[in-house]
Amino acid sequence: MNIPSRVDNLQARLRAGRTEGSLTRQEAAPIRQELQQTRADIRQDRIDGGKFTAKERMQSNFDLNDLSKQIFQGR
Repeated sequence: MNIPSRVDNLQARLRAGRTEGSLTRQEAAPIRQELQQTRADIRQDRIDGGKFTAKERMQSNFDLNDLSKQIFQGR
């Protein structure tokens, strides 16, 4: 799964957690901010060079894995 798709998937999981009531607004807020920052980083990387370097892709995947864990723990 590519990085933008992973971000979309995490956003949907976050929304589902809020809808189900398994995540509070306070729990969801920092995760939402990190997702928005990741989206901004993706946009900036595309502007800068058109695509991710291997290092940028690795860092983004690491960050997304961490966010996924946070959502799972909250739900």
